[in-house]
Amino acid sequence: MTGYQRARGVVPAAPYRVAVVRWLDTTSPLGWQSPDDLDGDPCTITSCGYVLPLGTRAAHLTLAQDVHPEGDVNGVTHIPLRMVLSIHYATQVTVSDEP
Repeated sequence: MTGYQRARGVVPAAPYRVAVVRWLDTTSPLGWQSPDDLDGDPCTITSCGYVLPLGTRAAHLTLAQDVHPEGDVNGVTHIPLRMVLSIHYATQVTVSDEP
């Protein structure tokens, strides 16, 4: 079933697919440090959001946290495609009033 399932009916589907994305992010130390003390390992991040169309920003996967009924988006993250480790698309999203 497309859209969000709810006890009282079905809410229309958002215009974008929902996904969980694992990706590598940069890290940076605070303040001045000796080059010998730097840890150069990237940080693995997990993000969840609405996947906007490829090409929204060149060579990036763009996620939005929120989608307004009129189509505007909020909480946008641009992830360089070469940093993406995995993308898992939700096939169904169930909305519940339970905490």
